[in-house]
Amino acid sequence: MDKLCLEELRAHFDREITRKDSIESKASYILGITVVILPLLFSILLEMDSITHNKEIIMCILVITFIVVFIILILSLKILDLTNVSYPLPSLNPNELNNFFEKENMEEELKDKYLMALPIINKENDSKAKKLVMCFKSIMVLSILIIVLFIGVLL
Repeated sequence: MDKLCLEELRAHFDREITRKDSIESKASYILGITVVILPLLFSILLEMDSITHNKEIIMCILVITFIVVFIILILSLKILDLTNVSYPLPSLNPNELNNFFEKENMEEELKDKYLMALPIINKENDSKAKKLVMCFKSIMVLSILIIVLFIGVLL
């Protein structure tokens, strides 16, 4: 029974690590897209002198767009912020691992460590997932702003 419990805990921990990696991977893509958008916005800003009509409206939309871009940048960087994951095994040092596995109550101790680590990583992943959802919502707003901005510049 203990082995089954330990296997389930390990599988759940592995799923949380995979979830963390997936969230961070998406955040890095968002960060890359945002960094590509910034030069486009700066080029519009530099060309503001050549715009003859609706200059105030375009400038207002441009400022709001910059704010949304910086919100996305901050959120994605917070998602990618390094956090300490509490791994159940003591170290990657083979000598320490060998000593750990030779303990009498190793399975019980490992189970306790998984039980302590899982809520921590789950809470961290939930927080990162909420920030990722906020990033996606901000990207939707950003898309609309950019479309309106380009329509305003082209008219």
